[in-house]
Amino acid sequence: MKYSIIIFLLCASIVAKLRADSGFVMEGHKGPGEGKHIVFRAADWEYRSEECLPMLARILAERFGFKCTVLFPINAAGEIDPSVNDNVPGLDALDSADLLVMLTMGLKLPDEQWEHVAQYANSAKPDVALRCSLLAGNFDFNPQTKGFAAQVLGANFGGHYGAHKIESQRGLVDGSNRQHPILRGVRDVWGTTDLYLIKNFAPDAKVLLHGMGLTGLRSDDPPKRDLALMPLAWVREIPTVNGGSRRVFYTSMGCGTDFFSEDLRRLVLNGCLWSLNLEAAMGPMTDASIIGHYESPPFGKDLFRKGRKPLASQPAKKP
Repeated sequence: MKYSIIIFLLCASIVAKLRADSGFVMEGHKGPGEGKHIVFRAADWEYRSEECLPMLARILAERFGFKCTVLFPINAAGEIDPSVNDNVPGLDALDSADLLVMLTMGLKLPDEQWEHVAQYANSAKPDVALRCSLLAGNFDFNPQTKGFAAQVLGANFGGHYGAHKIESQRGLVDGSNRQHPILRGVRDVWGTTDLYLIKNFAPDAKVLLHGMGLTGLRSDDPPKRDLALMPLAWVREIPTVNGGSRRVFYTSMGCGTDFFSEDLRRLVLNGCLWSLNLEAAMGPMTDASIIGHYESPPFGKDLFRKGRKPLASQPAKKP
């Protein structure tokens, strides 16, 4: 019995250490998000989610008061490693999440991790999804979440419509929806990612931005006139059994370098607030300035910064 207790205590200390090293937790202060928990799933191999999602989390914690948890793929050395697709520790944080923000693709998680993802996917809780998260139904290999893209996000990925890594895209505000709260202060959205071909677009989805392909990777490159406009950012309000609605925001932009665009940051921050029914907390122009230092390598396989471990949990700075 004595040895069983010792073994249990050793195992408990190991689990605690793994949880401490698995993600970044920032406790917010006062603000409209006080008491609410946002979980960020930064788990894709291409688009530098490990750079941009912590940056957004810091803004939401320090300026709006949310508790923010950012989870990463972790390798055997305890390092953030986007090439790992079978280990995203800490996903039980989703059990207490009020919102999931995801930039994710190609996961083959063990059942004990995936059950938390599936439980959230099948809930009535809101979602904010970026770029390749639309591919989740194609490349997140678990039958429990099959159809998530079409059923929740409201579309399917039909391939790269623009030339990948050669062409960029600009967001054009939809005139009929220009008064939507998410578009407050959003006018100039440009990013280095190319257009996605959007298929099976849900009839109840409301387009906020249309994507216009550009001929190159500069913001002043001319439009690609042989490409039709594609939905670039949209929202859904999916009715739930209790008479409410599940709010969903998606944009096909979202790589690390896309977020050098202040208006893209503002768009996504507004999307988070709107998804949680906090649009009353938005002013005419959400402060989307970066807190501290932000950098991002270009998107692509194996271009991530190597040898980094998640930061320890810490309180957000008071505004």
